Amino acid sequence: MISKMSYIEIVGIKKHLSSIVEKLHSFGKMQIEKIPITEDFGEVFLHKVHLQEKEVLEEQKREELSEVLEEIINHIPKYILNQLREDIALNTEKTVRKRQALEKKGTEGYSYVAMIQRQIRSFIRRRNNIENDIQLLSNYKKVVAIFKEIVPQYGWREKYDIIGITIDKSNKYVLPIIQEEFFKVTNNDYKFISKNLDEKRLIAVIGFKKKHLEKIKNFIWNEKIDELRIPGEYRGKPLDESLSIIEEKLKQLPLELKEVSKKIDILFQEDGLNILLLNMMNKDCLNRIKAYSSFAQSQYTFVIKGWIPSEDIERLKGELKDNYKDSVVINELHLRKGDYSKVPILLSNPKKRRPFERLLAFLSLPKYGTLDATSLIAVFFPMFFGLILADIGYGILLILISRLLSYYAKGRNLLKDISWIFLISAISTIIFGTIFGEFFGDIGKRFGLHPIWLKREEAIMPLLVLAIVVGVVHIMIGLVLGTINSYLTNRKYDMWNTAVRLLILIGIIFIGSEVGNFLPPIFFNIGMGMLLIFIPVSIKLHGFMAPLEVISTMGNILSYARIMAIGVASVILAMVANKLGSSFNSLLLGVIVATLFHVLNLAVGIFSTTIHSLRLHYVEFFSKFYITGGREYKPFRKSFL
Repeated sequence: MISKMSYIEIVGIKKHLSSIVEKLHSFGKMQIEKIPITEDFGEVFLHKVHLQEKEVLEEQKREELSEVLEEIINHIPKYILNQLREDIALNTEKTVRKRQALEKKGTEGYSYVAMIQRQIRSFIRRRNNIENDIQLLSNYKKVVAIFKEIVPQYGWREKYDIIGITIDKSNKYVLPIIQEEFFKVTNNDYKFISKNLDEKRLIAVIGFKKKHLEKIKNFIWNEKIDELRIPGEYRGKPLDESLSIIEEKLKQLPLELKEVSKKIDILFQEDGLNILLLNMMNKDCLNRIKAYSSFAQSQYTFVIKGWIPSEDIERLKGELKDNYKDSVVINELHLRKGDYSKVPILLSNPKKRRPFERLLAFLSLPKYGTLDATSLIAVFFPMFFGLILADIGYGILLILISRLLSYYAKGRNLLKDISWIFLISAISTIIFGTIFGEFFGDIGKRFGLHPIWLKREEAIMPLLVLAIVVGVVHIMIGLVLGTINSYLTNRKYDMWNTAVRLLILIGIIFIGSEVGNFLPPIFFNIGMGMLLIFIPVSIKLHGFMAPLEVISTMGNILSYARIMAIGVASVILAMVANKLGSSFNSLLLGVIVATLFHVLNLAVGIFSTTIHSLRLHYVEFFSKFYITGGREYKPFRKSFL
């Protein structure tokens, strides 16, 4: 359900403003709203709250500290960062004690952060230098190896100076042009050999007389050709010696890199929690400072406005009364339906249904004053999931997957919620699997498991009828809720239009049910009467497009046939897996093949069942009643609470 919200005004004596802000921050339930101050030529009683010079300087220092902390956090290895966040989420008491200890240190936190920043920058520089050296020397190793291969082979060392150039393979057409230029510069007294350096580059080795060195260099420089340069420490050394030195360094550098990475890990394992908590505390302080721009003040008083869950008003009033007596008061402001678009949305559902709010997160928040769809999706999503997958064996595996996700969820609420949704869906899968008598396809039948109702692989038409009936019920519920939502939002035209569509649908159902011998003949007459009455009413309300609305609704219902189609496909694939496995002479090989097919079928089943179950909700069901337009509830509170 959507929590009832109240718009309140807090008025008090100015000397209490800073402590009130701290109180609201700790209370953590009020969403602050900016009070507009009208600039007028007349006398103005309320003014913006301007920060004092000390507070402005504090804000600047906090902004700078925030940049430094974010820089440090960006360097924390991901696995350590996840561990630290889990520690904060799971060990609340430890986190609070740690935070309180850091708060007592006060300004010492700045020097502590600066020290960590210097250390991490030093480690990062060293790590980057080592990585660059490894990359550079790996390239030099290739180059030296090529020089070592070419120079002795052609006897250039005694006669020529040697240089190397690199060319992108996509530009290899320039090689003849370069050779032609060397021909002119040296009067054809040069040597030129090209080879592959790597996947993207060619290396060209050029030998020439020393007297041509300046012209060759000028040409390379003017044409912006990449010349290979051997580091100074290797120049003049024999190629064999250079290659040996490079290879030795390439053995040592990874060890140095590993040592630096280890030091970084140790630093963050020891100080990472402090850094994260300091970042949270710093953000909290910045939020408190920035909140002042939303307030208003007169010469002696201050005014704060915002939204709060109605159930929390009395508690806040009590706390303010205890601390400030009558010097601070709360006024609850009147809320009109026209203001509903401004109200922040706080979904408040029972613990067991709360995880299903995740499935609504793909949509915009519902408008305040309308119906929350969480309870509906908590009922129908697992039902559709189980009706499609419907296999005891797959349901048991889903329970195991759910428990595994729950085990690894720890402080990660998203994973925890997904595991709960899987668990409920798995139970539904087992229930429908029992009804249809399926255990990994037809394996259960070989051990005496029989369907309570029907065999899905043989009952296409009954399953299709079942899917259509489910669609009719689902869509009718949607139209009923649409009528209610239209009434709640004072949209009388939409209310009557939706109600008439519902009555036309009921008339069509009565006619179809009588034709199919599901209902007595009298219902055919009732249905025809309803159509004769309400189709003209629908045309009156909606024009001659009304019949298209009815056709669209029928199309929505037919879309539920996918429940039958995907379900039958799943059970047939499970049976194919069993048949394929039993076709092998080797029992072990047969079990392996059948297991692989069942795993594939389960994976496809989970994915397709989830997608299509959600589609039936988002497209067919929610389009009948779900009204979006709600604002996200963002209470003014401390970041880690």
